[in-house]
Amino acid sequence: MRNSIIKKIFVGFFIGVGISTIVSIFISITIGKGIYYPVNPQLISEFGGELRSVIIQCVLSGILGAIWNCLSTVLENENMSLLKKTLIHLFTGYVCTCFVAYILNWTERSILGILLFFVAFIVVYALVWIFEYYLYKKNINKINSKLKNM
Repeated sequence: MRNSIIKKIFVGFFIGVGISTIVSIFISITIGKGIYYPVNPQLISEFGGELRSVIIQCVLSGILGAIWNCLSTVLENENMSLLKKTLIHLFTGYVCTCFVAYILNWTERSILGILLFFVAFIVVYALVWIFEYYLYKKNINKINSKLKNM
């Protein structure tokens, strides 16, 4: 189990960094006018330079990726109800993501900004959850069908 968690941390870290990089490229394409913005420009002034800001964003994105990857173990726990697993996963994921988003200026630092971030987070989380739920349900139905045909 310990090796599994270490692997989840390692893999999750690089997934987080990768997602952060892809998002920065997408944002630069849509609003950069040919200029690449590796981080939010406000972050550069807050942390005293582009390199420092990129390093901080890279580390925090990696940590966030590791946290999310490790949170999958909550959903794998068969001793908890689906509701309890989902609420623990959702709450922990939201708190960690909101904290990093606030530090890195991924959201406006106001009540409205945090509220809009919350709504967007819940909508995306719900869509992913519903998609995953139907995938699992489809797989279970396939297994049950094969068992009936035996």
